[in-house]
Amino acid sequence: MYDGGMSDLHRTQLFLERSQYEELARLAERDCRSISQVIREIVDAGLAHRRRGREEKLEVLREISSRRRALEARYGRYRGDPVADARADRERQIEEVLRGERDR
Repeated sequence: MYDGGMSDLHRTQLFLERSQYEELARLAERDCRSISQVIREIVDAGLAHRRRGREEKLEVLREISSRRRALEARYGRYRGDPVADARADRERQIEEVLRGERDR
């Protein structure tokens, strides 16, 4: 987060659409701050949002992994190829429908 010290700042240039610049200028004027300060605050908020999103995704992956381990402990590990097995099952179903042995 920006603490007011200039030593840690890096100069950069970016292109904004007119509407973006105008809104930033309005925010800066309203809050008696520079446009740069407003942009740094918005960037900080955006980066924090991305970090939270990343952490939430990692938590979901940890939960999936935990459930997979629990299922594997309970039922054992499936040694087949699930995609190939599903494809073969579907092919059998299609053949049965074509031969009239099964409804769609």
